[in-house]
Amino acid sequence: MTGTLIFVVGPSGVGKDTLLDGARALLENDSRFHFLKRDITRDAAAGGEDHNPVSQAEFTARLNQGAYALHWGAHDLRYGLPLAQLSALTEGKSVIANGSRSVLASARGRFDRFAIISVTADEGLLRQRLRQRGRETDADIERRIARAESFEVSGDDVFTISNDGSVADGVAQFVECLAKLDGRLFRARPQDGIAYPRPGSYLIARRGDEFLFALTDHYSLPGGGIEAGETAVQALEREVLEETGCRLTSAPIHLCDASAYNAEEPGKYWHKLHRFFVANVEQVTQPTEPGHKPVWVNPLKVWERLGPEVQYALKQAGLQVPEMMSAQ
Repeated sequence: MTGTLIFVVGPSGVGKDTLLDGARALLENDSRFHFLKRDITRDAAAGGEDHNPVSQAEFTARLNQGAYALHWGAHDLRYGLPLAQLSALTEGKSVIANGSRSVLASARGRFDRFAIISVTADEGLLRQRLRQRGRETDADIERRIARAESFEVSGDDVFTISNDGSVADGVAQFVECLAKLDGRLFRARPQDGIAYPRPGSYLIARRGDEFLFALTDHYSLPGGGIEAGETAVQALEREVLEETGCRLTSAPIHLCDASAYNAEEPGKYWHKLHRFFVANVEQVTQPTEPGHKPVWVNPLKVWERLGPEVQYALKQAGLQVPEMMSAQ
């Protein structure tokens, strides 16, 4: 499977760095994504995005050695996407790169699986943000605004995000767009509105043909949201104990990642970022989570009652599913 290069573009001051930083934090160690770090001929202390600072001479040398998949210049700086980091595409990952509208034609011609996230914002807001970051003179700001108006980003491979609202809303839209482009986002959101990212850890524990489920009014894999200050594994251990009364008896192995929408109350939606782990367990107590009951069951007997993201994870765990019972 070949992954997709997701090229994030937009004018100076539109907030690309903020969206990328927010998404990188939420998707840390998510097996679906790799956030590429650019080479830039800018000092590391100059602010802005996390990048590999290189000198003009070093950039030229790397370019002559064929080290860059794409490169361009803007605002007296040179930017390069290191070819070595794109090896993640061969692993099926979606690679997210902070790009430039000036090289879209070259990028489209080079990559078979390519998508563009175009971040936009009101011109007045762009001007305000550029002044707040304090890196440009008024004349520089007006040149950047003029440059923003000189590019038109369009095409079937373009997905536009308006970053005029709060940081939380912008990051939520951005992460949702990444998941949709990656293709491992299950269930359609039933109405317009923001679905806020919610990372969580979930367990796949197998005993012969049976798997452990936390049974309420439906069958779910044990697990839940990662709380502030918790690691993914700590959240897994806590949630499994609360929902099933089981403790892990082997170190959890990360299997795969997927995501789905969940409405916990009318009008409030979560984009649940599932991290699936494999481990062995033993029953040590009763569940403390109200309404939860641990059950061991062959998933094929309840297949149609499982969410598509759970079906996907069970297939990754090696469950052989007859064609007639294939996931959505």
